[in-house]
Amino acid sequence: MKNIKILLVDDEPQILEVNEWYIKESIPEMNIAFLYAANGKEAIEIFEQNDGIDLVMSDVQMPIMNGLDMTKKMRSLLISTPIILLSGSQKPSEEKLENIGVNGFISKPIERDKLAIMTKLLLDEA
Repeated sequence: MKNIKILLVDDEPQILEVNEWYIKESIPEMNIAFLYAANGKEAIEIFEQNDGIDLVMSDVQMPIMNGLDMTKKMRSLLISTPIILLSGSQKPSEEKLENIGVNGFISKPIERDKLAIMTKLLLDEA
């Protein structure tokens, strides 16, 4: 069984729980450890303090630092870990997402199958 470490970023604790459940249910064949952050600034700090994070899954709209700014900052620090952004609001343009280094975008409410496919694909590439 492959060991995976995923950083979940959202300012709503119940959303973190739901996302964790979705991931566990979607890819039960992987042994997943989760780390949590309430905003992009905290996510970067946690990332820098923990080795071996395989995937970052973040909300877009959060206080202090949003998911788009977090992605830009992580890429400027040469962090190449795959990043999936989640949002209940309008999706930014594909060009904008590509330019800042987002690897995947999922609109809320999250479709479990889409989450599973994207997560497996990005983890296989990591």
